[in-house]
Amino acid sequence: MKKTSLMLIFICSLFIQSCQKNNSEYLSEWKSDKNACNGVRTIEKTEVLIKELKIESSTLESVLETLGKPDKFSKSDNANYLEYYIENNCSSEEKDICLLTITFFKGQKKTEVSITCT
Repeated sequence: MKKTSLMLIFICSLFIQSCQKNNSEYLSEWKSDKNACNGVRTIEKTEVLIKELKIESSTLESVLETLGKPDKFSKSDNANYLEYYIENNCSSEEKDICLLTITFFKGQKKTEVSITCT
């Protein structure tokens, strides 16, 4: 019984390490997919990253460090906006794109995350 429990713990720890490595590798590829032209940034994988990295409770600085330089950055009196293209068809005349927008409200601990497609 002890051997079985130890083996199960060992297998679970290997699985967790494997998942963390895969997420780390994917995040590195995600960062380098400027304007989403390489097809790495997908809606589904981006949604997983948002949840796993707890983007909604992160600071502006930590998001910039984690996700890298945004494709667009803008400011208003009330907020800072980071915009990352996802699922962009760069090699086509078709202009359908999806955009991850992370809004950091100034003077508040409130962050909004949205994905929109046009």
